Amino acid sequence: MELFDPTPTREVAVRLYADEVKPTTGPAGDCPWLYIGMLAIPEELHGHALGALEEARRKVGYERELHFTHLTQYPKIQLAKAWVQLVLGDARKCFHFHLLGIDLSKLRKEAFGDSRRERERRIYNRFFRSTTAYVLKGFFLSDPRVHGVRVTGVFHDRSEMEHDDLFDWHLMWRLGQDEPGIVFESERIHFIDSDHTKEQVFPSESHFIQLVDILLGATRECLDYTSEKPGPIEVATAFAPLLERLTDPKRAFNPNSRYRYYHRCSVSFFPSKELALSELNTLERARSRIYIERPLRMIHGRSGQQSLPLGE
Repeated sequence: MELFDPTPTREVAVRLYADEVKPTTGPAGDCPWLYIGMLAIPEELHGHALGALEEARRKVGYERELHFTHLTQYPKIQLAKAWVQLVLGDARKCFHFHLLGIDLSKLRKEAFGDSRRERERRIYNRFFRSTTAYVLKGFFLSDPRVHGVRVTGVFHDRSEMEHDDLFDWHLMWRLGQDEPGIVFESERIHFIDSDHTKEQVFPSESHFIQLVDILLGATRECLDYTSEKPGPIEVATAFAPLLERLTDPKRAFNPNSRYRYYHRCSVSFFPSKELALSELNTLERARSRIYIERPLRMIHGRSGQQSLPLGE
């Protein structure tokens, strides 16, 4: 006898925003990490989320573009910290954020192509797709009350990938085939200017690209300590309490945290060991190389200080 489940299900509509940080050098030395950050905003909360970002701008009095590496003046720093606090105190769950870090020193780059350009585009395309799938499945489809996700738009900061003949459409085509619960309204990614005063078509969406940049930059600063500038360190320190939890296997999946990050904010890193293309194509083997635990070098890795005293 088939049992009837009275629990109603629904489709969730979301907008996605993405940015990247490439490997760099800094005071801590070479940083071989490629970071992909993705922000998901439920369509029904988009107006509220945008209003909160704009209200923070008005209170601080800074209306120009916000960029993590350019946090050199008081108004910029205060606005970035205010935005971070919106994410940390997000009781309505407007802001869903995931960061994927790829340790390029552990990938056999020759397995991704012959030329440097070919390798870079293949690596980014592959992991951008996996980041998108993780965000949509982990944050939304994991809810038994949700039977599907409809992506109303994917927005990416302008980059060289805008001119790639594969990247802007392959995500929709591939996930549309592999994931029946995910539907894309648009067939292509929208590449937009992160500066809302310059973006002509989607100026409101530029604010969310700037927010991704702040969250992405703060995460990388905490993990790798690539800058010793006071502004970025101050903003990263404000974000550190959440990141401490997300990189702790004992607390990363706590549904009772006051930050309400469960199924809303997460980080993951790949791979834990050197991995060749043949292993990447073996799904279970590739999954076994994903991990979340990394020390925050900005807080205690380089200085020898202890972790921040953080309670739930």
